[in-house]
Amino acid sequence: MVSDIKERLVSAGVQPTRIRLALARIIFDGEHKHITAHEALAALQKRNLRPSLASVYNTLNHFHEMGLLGRVTIDGGSARFDTRLEPHHHIYNEDTGELTDISADSVTVKGRPRMPRGSKLKSVDVIFRIGSKG
Repeated sequence: MVSDIKERLVSAGVQPTRIRLALARIIFDGEHKHITAHEALAALQKRNLRPSLASVYNTLNHFHEMGLLGRVTIDGGSARFDTRLEPHHHIYNEDTGELTDISADSVTVKGRPRMPRGSKLKSVDVIFRIGSKG
């Protein structure tokens, strides 16, 4: 598994440092997840690794830039890094903060706005917000 993780990083153009490898083992364990930098830092600390929060956040952003992770931001809050790369949407529970994947084909978007001159639509991201009444 360690060699698979290392190969995955190298294939994406990421230098496999000790912290990057440890973080990749946590993130790419076969489970789809939406992980924050704080959650990733806590998981690394459980393994007796002590990088700074900034280092973890920078590494997660680097993984995103290199195509290894998606990034979801709710209301300008902390980014959640998404291991599921194929097109999909989300349900966000405002009461619990839980983010759940839903398949792209379960959502239909009728029509689309006119794009500004010189720009091209890259993707459509839909987030359904749920919570208790009141």
